[in-house]
Amino acid sequence: MKSSENWNFYALRVDGSPASNCVDIGVADAAPVPGFGTLSFLSVKMNMPRPDGLSSNEEFETLSQIESTLQAFVDPSPSLRYVGRSTHDGGRDFFFYSKGDELGAVAEHMVAAWPGYEFSHGSQPDPDWGVYWRFLYPSAEDFQRMGNRDVLEQLRIHGDDHAVPREIDHYAVFEAGGDVEGFMAALPDTLVGEALVNEDADGTTTVAFKTFGCPAEIDDLTIDLFRAAKDHGGDYDGWGCVAVPSQCN
Repeated sequence: MKSSENWNFYALRVDGSPASNCVDIGVADAAPVPGFGTLSFLSVKMNMPRPDGLSSNEEFETLSQIESTLQAFVDPSPSLRYVGRSTHDGGRDFFFYSKGDELGAVAEHMVAAWPGYEFSHGSQPDPDWGVYWRFLYPSAEDFQRMGNRDVLEQLRIHGDDHAVPREIDHYAVFEAGGDVEGFMAALPDTLVGEALVNEDADGTTTVAFKTFGCPAEIDDLTIDLFRAAKDHGGDYDGWGCVAVPSQCN
């Protein structure tokens, strides 16, 4: 069964080691898919991992080809759904949900197609898709970091130097009953001017404010703002800034 086109990736730690997950976010609306109650995994040991256990530039193309070979075999299957992968500790694990233990033939195909690599595989019941939700699927903070990455990429396209400090616009939204004053008291020392507070007729309050800093350091700042908004009954609603080219000739 072909995966959705809505995939994304994020960094995390697995058992204390650096890791990277890439996951089919598009299947979340349907998960758990009825009848696909078996979790299967296919693991490949990397030949040239980085010292931290993640994939190296030297092996990137080969690992991409391995995944393409795997997808070409799995996508036409009506009883297998590829949902994500995790890279850590010198290996890459591919995860599937299926109607039964049906990965054996896929593993045999991969071993034959890539004799220079060591593969292993296994299956277990997971009717609630616990591995998908608790391990592969991003947390709310992971989604914030992914959103930051998207904004940074758009800035890069416009020639931005992320290391140049500037004013950065931020927004937070609070439903009726949210502690807006408590949130404003928690705003960072890099605040520029006063926050602007606008309350709509339905009781929703929007807080707009500016900080001064570098987009390169946006993750730490926005995660602090994300947590502060949650702690006070609201939601951090994102950031933006003008693109600033490098000041070096």
